[in-house]
Amino acid sequence: MGEPDPTDPDGRDGNVVCGFTVDLVEHAPRMPAGVSRVEIRLGGDTVGDLDYRTCSECRFGVLESVRVATAVRRRGLASHAVFAILSAHPAYQWSTSTITDTAEATAFWTALDWPGIGGTLPYCPHMRRADEHNP
Repeated sequence: MGEPDPTDPDGRDGNVVCGFTVDLVEHAPRMPAGVSRVEIRLGGDTVGDLDYRTCSECRFGVLESVRVATAVRRRGLASHAVFAILSAHPAYQWSTSTITDTAEATAFWTALDWPGIGGTLPYCPHMRRADEHNP
C-alpha cells in the first residue's frame, strides 16, 4: 500500500489472515485525490474490495465502501485491508461514507475500532476537484 515495494513486483502483500493467504492489490486513482481501490484476493480470486480516497495536501482520507463476499465475511479480511490503507497513510484524518444500519455492519465497525469519524462524508476541495474531472 502507498509506495510500490520493489521486493513485491506484482503489488500483492501475501499476508496470512485467519489461515488464508491474502493478497491486497491496489488500483491507484486516475488523478490525485481520486478514488483508489484495494482488491482482497484469496487464491487469485477477488473476494472483496474497498474504495477510498486520500489527499496528501490536506492529509485527509475517506473510506467510501467495503465489500466482501458473504461466504468469507467475519474472517478479518476487510479489517486487514482497512489497516493496510491506514498504515500507508499515517497521521491522516479519516472519515467514512454513510454506514448501513445493519447488525453485520455494526459488528464490523465495532470490531474494527475505526479511528476516524463514521458515517460522515466530507470531501476536501481536492477530492471535489477530482470528481469534476472524472465523473
